[in-house]
Amino acid sequence: AKRIRLRPGNSILLIQSGAMFPDGPMVGELSKHFRIVPFSGVPPATRLSRIGQLENREAGSLSRSLRLAAAQGGNDIILCYWGILESENAKLVTKTVSWVPVVNWIVPDEKEHMRLRLKLALVDVRTGDWAMLSPDPVDDSKISRSPRRNVADQKLVESLKQRAYSAGAKELLRQYAEIAVLN
Repeated sequence: AKRIRLRPGNSILLIQSGAMFPDGPMVGELSKHFRIVPFSGVPPATRLSRIGQLENREAGSLSRSLRLAAAQGGNDIILCYWGILESENAKLVTKTVSWVPVVNWIVPDEKEHMRLRLKLALVDVRTGDWAMLSPDPVDDSKISRSPRRNVADQKLVESLKQRAYSAGAKELLRQYAEIAVLN
């Protein structure tokens, strides 16, 4: 096995595990240095056999067909990534009175802590050599109030994703690329 090396202009088949298309911010971060080809991270549907049992595709055959698709598309590297979102609620002391209407004002009543852990798997299309990368998790907190909590939480997740993708791309370049990384 040889160490995977990324070179400026490499063509990367980019997959976000479980998503039809990779997130735009991740495509944008990597497009600064490489030619990115987005690819579905949703595996082919399992089908029923003649006797009504679900057929299970072997991981090895899926891996080979993915490498073949990447090679036929002229890609040098397959990069698959996924995020693990962790969250925690801390109820503020104002929670007990947050339901009381206060003339056009709503009392913030919870603090949301979220952390996003990003995992990246690189596969050299030609050789099959692979590597894993786990950049440091990105975390943040936000105080929210009940009527707009979902909006605030979604904005926090989007902010975390943007920061995690940026940090993940920088760490990928730092460890595997022949490109100078600017902070």
